[in-house]
Amino acid sequence: MNEDDLEKFGKWFVAEVYDKAVDDMEASMDGRLGGELAESDRLVLSRGSHDCRNIVRVLGPRMMLRVLHQFLTQVEENQAIVLGVRGDDSGVTECKALSDGLSGDLWGWVEEYSRHGDPYRS
Repeated sequence: MNEDDLEKFGKWFVAEVYDKAVDDMEASMDGRLGGELAESDRLVLSRGSHDCRNIVRVLGPRMMLRVLHQFLTQVEENQAIVLGVRGDDSGVTECKALSDGLSGDLWGWVEEYSRHGDPYRS
């Protein structure tokens, strides 16, 4: 496994976790997502002003990134948690062995791979 495998992980992590979470948030707010949780979200948002909904649209992705940042920090610091990636050579390597800081890598991955971009720069 090599650093390219870490980039593949980062691209997957951003596209399949972060971007999809932002998509779900937006679909929930816009009424495109069904279900009890989405309906509950819309009920809460309906009590606020248009400005409140805009604030949620800005802060939601930022909070999601903070959660992912904390998750990756725990992967780095907690020896009981192992996050591995299977490389092209079919071997599995711990992600933290390929990085000098997974939680720091997240920000570059978001900037590079997210369809939504970095919410702190938009």
